Amino acid sequence: MVLWYSSLQNEFPDEVQGRVFVLEALASFGLQPIGPAAAPLLVELMGITPFAILAVIVLLTSTYAVLAVPGTVQLVSRDPVCVSSSCY
Repeated sequence: MVLWYSSLQNEFPDEVQGRVFVLEALASFGLQPIGPAAAPLLVELMGITPFAILAVIVLLTSTYAVLAVPGTVQLVSRDPVCVSSSCY
């Protein structure tokens, strides 16, 4: 989450950061109940061991795959963000 929030602050100018963070929070908190609701159904379909293995793979992949994105480690962007004829 540190990389995510730092990237959002880096990529968007101060004038729109409030709106960006509100949309991000709305999407995150709005989608958050889907995981606990879907988990029992997936365990029923797959079984507990395959589900646990899948959960570990998804967790590790989603955590470390972001490091393969260019500029993530340095927190830099290749393209400037433009808002109201000002580029950052």
